Amino acid sequence: MTTGAVIILGRGGSKGLPGKNERVIGGRACVLWSIDAALAAQRAGAVGVVAVSSDSASMLELAKRAGAHALERPAMLAGDTATVDDAARDALARLETQLGKQL
Repeated sequence: MTTGAVIILGRGGSKGLPGKNERVIGGRACVLWSIDAALAAQRAGAVGVVAVSSDSASMLELAKRAGAHALERPAMLAGDTATVDDAARDALARLETQLGKQL
């Protein structure tokens, strides 16, 4: 049984390039390139779960439509002072709650 998870952290806001994760490059939103790669790894049996953590409702909708779990990130973990570590830990805890099991 394949275990583990890929958690893609896609914040909605950005000082340098607002909305960068949803910008279209090569005909697809940037975040979809990451989701597609993670889902390919899942299909290959390398990972069990693929999830996206974001404060952007539209990005979470993209994630759901692509076949990934969507994890709503709290505002306090989506600002400029939030750390990747804190956001990832929050996303893992939310995913485990959503799935009802520890990963």
